Amino acid sequence: RDWPCGEVVRGPGAANWTSAVKIFHYGANMGCSKLSAIGVRPHSARAAVVRGWSLAYGRATGFPTSNEEPGFGILKEGGAGCVHGIVHEIPRNELESLDKSEPGYALREVSGVIDYDGMPVEKVFAYQPVGPTHPAAPSRRYAGLLLCAARKHLSADYARQMACGFQNLAPATLSAIECNEEFLPLAASTTSVP
Repeated sequence: RDWPCGEVVRGPGAANWTSAVKIFHYGANMGCSKLSAIGVRPHSARAAVVRGWSLAYGRATGFPTSNEEPGFGILKEGGAGCVHGIVHEIPRNELESLDKSEPGYALREVSGVIDYDGMPVEKVFAYQPVGPTHPAAPSRRYAGLLLCAARKHLSADYARQMACGFQNLAPATLSAIECNEEFLPLAASTTSVP
């Protein structure tokens, strides 16, 4: 399935197609707003699940956390859970922009990726923390970006599970998130943070 944040390049202009990298996005990069803000145009995208992993929120060395942005998404290996997200095919020549927008994370290969049609997706990478992590709830802005992308592109059950998880993390600030609120990526004003 082609996603609205980039046109699939075919024909003579498809020189970079063979040098694309499949990246599983589970955070702010699921939607198009951040990718567009940093000039990244995926060739394609598809909803997928990574089995045997879980999604947590926290901080780590290099993460751009602050009082306003206390925690970001963390993909953790192990367990019986799964994480839903979007596999984007990113041209290699645009990876530098994406890498710069993910301080404290490094691309690492993940296994067990299956798209929503039940097909395995091979050679997929995801941004994972470089150092040790510490639990911290995300900001309402970041949680809203994730939840609204999940409601738009992922399974309804997963989006409901995500909403309940946010309410449990920080009931005072992460309850009743509505997608009519404006949840802009920080990259819309700067390209140095998620």
